[in-house]
Amino acid sequence: MRLRRTHFALVAISALAASFIPVVQATAEDTDPGPLYLSLYRNDDKLALQYAGRPDGKPMVFRISGQVYAQVPGGGPAAGTGLRQGAKLFNLEGYNIRKLVRNKDYIYLVSREILFYTDPADNRSILKTWKNPNDGKTYPVVPIANDTVNSVYRVKDGVLYGVPALIGTANQLESPVNGTPPTVLGDGTKVFVSDIPLNYALNDDGRYGIADPFGFATGYTSRASDKFTGTTARYTGLEAFDFWISPADQLKALPMETKVVTETKVDAKTKKKVTTSKTVETGNALIPQGPANYLNSWTRISPMPPFTCIGEAATGIHAIYHARAWTLDGFDSVEPWIKEAVLAYDEQYKEPPLTAPVKEGASADRFIPLWQNQTSWSSFFNKELKGKDDTASDKNLTWAKWCSTKAS
Repeated sequence: MRLRRTHFALVAISALAASFIPVVQATAEDTDPGPLYLSLYRNDDKLALQYAGRPDGKPMVFRISGQVYAQVPGGGPAAGTGLRQGAKLFNLEGYNIRKLVRNKDYIYLVSREILFYTDPADNRSILKTWKNPNDGKTYPVVPIANDTVNSVYRVKDGVLYGVPALIGTANQLESPVNGTPPTVLGDGTKVFVSDIPLNYALNDDGRYGIADPFGFATGYTSRASDKFTGTTARYTGLEAFDFWISPADQLKALPMETKVVTETKVDAKTKKKVTTSKTVETGNALIPQGPANYLNSWTRISPMPPFTCIGEAATGIHAIYHARAWTLDGFDSVEPWIKEAVLAYDEQYKEPPLTAPVKEGASADRFIPLWQNQTSWSSFFNKELKGKDDTASDKNLTWAKWCSTKAS
């Protein structure tokens, strides 16, 4: 899951570039997103920013819980072994931890996420291995561990904009986050929708520099900006997000300054002075303290997780992820069994990244990010394949070789 779970995906900049391009970090006095939040005119923009993170700049967690199912063309085998349509493969448990960082009129959503594949019959039992029903072999289970999942917003003339993929180019076009207003249900609940179709190769458009095809189907890009010719293995998928917030929680997420107004009148009957007090709003918005109480629904259709060794091109089989998420204060609010698993895996997932480095010297209207957002496949490559084969010219183990050597 990439719970940017915002409106726009970002183009990744290669790690090599980051090694020699100077970066500018947000300064201590320029990291607080609160003043930009207060400058937003519309409540819908203020609410949308709060599913990205907390306007007070503190960490927030989207605790994620879901399931993964098999999408099998033709339904699968009528008898015997093999994956069948709709088979529940895994439960999925974990979270995305995030915060908002300001740099001038930009707000960076900086986050990382970790999700454990768990037993389909017991969501608290983290799987170490998984038996592939198609080949009968058992493979190590590799969790989703994306250590950078960032997005960018900009506040301009009191409006919240999402900054799209072509960051740092002359064609950096921004779109209002609420260009399409949220859906309002009968009880006043607002639903902010973000549907993201994905189509890219891991080594095109300067994305990840990963040549391994991972068993993906081949095809052409759907984006003219890729300037892509020919066919190659491409990751295609769809991620769909709904962020729900009730009327009561909308009010909590939009606090207003209040004052006590005292009024003294003479009672017409008793002729005595009577003083009354009441609390009224001043019309000035306040910065919310704590996370907004959002509920989230996430659905993804994609190739099977790389550790399953079920290739899209060879089988046509896909995975369908269906999960729910809810906001928490931070790592300390996560259940102990998940915290224990996270600390055993990698302690960096206790906190979001500190900031989002960008290239120095960018204009006020453009900037170039130096981070590289991770996906299930790029993080798998970095952890399991990169530099793991001394016999290869690039020293990288291939996905196919990983599958053959890890199978038992």
